[in-house]
Amino acid sequence: MRPRDDEFRLLLREVRGGSQDAIRELVERYGPHIVRAVRRRLSKAIRAKFDSFDFVQAVWASFFEAPQDFARFERPEQLVGYLAALAHNKVVDEIRRRMRTDKYNVNRERSLDDSALHFSERLAAQQPSPSEVAVAHELWSRLLEGQPEHYRRILELRRDGNTPQEIADQLRLNERTIRRVIQTVCEGQIR
Repeated sequence: MRPRDDEFRLLLREVRGGSQDAIRELVERYGPHIVRAVRRRLSKAIRAKFDSFDFVQAVWASFFEAPQDFARFERPEQLVGYLAALAHNKVVDEIRRRMRTDKYNVNRERSLDDSALHFSERLAAQQPSPSEVAVAHELWSRLLEGQPEHYRRILELRRDGNTPQEIADQLRLNERTIRRVIQTVCEGQIR
């Protein structure tokens, strides 16, 4: 055994014992290896969402969850390989989540500069088409057809955006009467 390996095992034993100084030394000594492993795998699209150190912290959190496993590392190279593999897996899992699921897919995002262009391509016209206007006029004519004059006045005021209470105030009628007229006319059209 090399003296370096003995020093490494002693460090892990102290970490397992809960020594804050040993934990700090372990993180400082082996943290840069994790950062390199993360940055190798982190795609450009994901870099905008995460800092490398988000993954480094996740790796250390996973590592410290199972202190009983520390004994399996005999040499520093084994620990570095384990941490790098853990970092690799965490990055790959996040890339899968961010690239393949509809909810988090970064490929669906658009910058503010070109979002108006993409949005306007998918928008329907703001105004109704001429045929829609013609159909609406025809339906309105049918709705009014055969209605008494005071019913027509109530329906026209409602079409213009007045509330039943406003119509009642203008025509000096009870609001319930206005609501009943509107309901009666509309139910007659449904049948």
